Amino acid sequence: MIADIEGLGRLATRRLEDSLTRSAKASVPRLARAMEAGYAREQNASALGHRIARIIFTCILPPPPVTDSPPTGMPSSSTTVTLRESEPCSAEP
Repeated sequence: MIADIEGLGRLATRRLEDSLTRSAKASVPRLARAMEAGYAREQNASALGHRIARIIFTCILPPPPVTDSPPTGMPSSSTTVTLRESEPCSAEP
């Protein structure tokens, strides 16, 4: 499973700029019509298309794979955290 995710990530990032540019160019006519109709604020449709494409790609790309070692400065999985018991909440003021 992780190998599939890593492969997908490499495939997506290898051609990421081309994909972003292609997606932005495809959205320009629709964005321009939306701006003319008053559904979107008047601005550079190409720049807006690039911003939207980057947001969408960020949402659909898988996160980096989980590793056994924590990032620098993060506690390891063997770190014990003790939580205090809190008092029950009351709905009364």
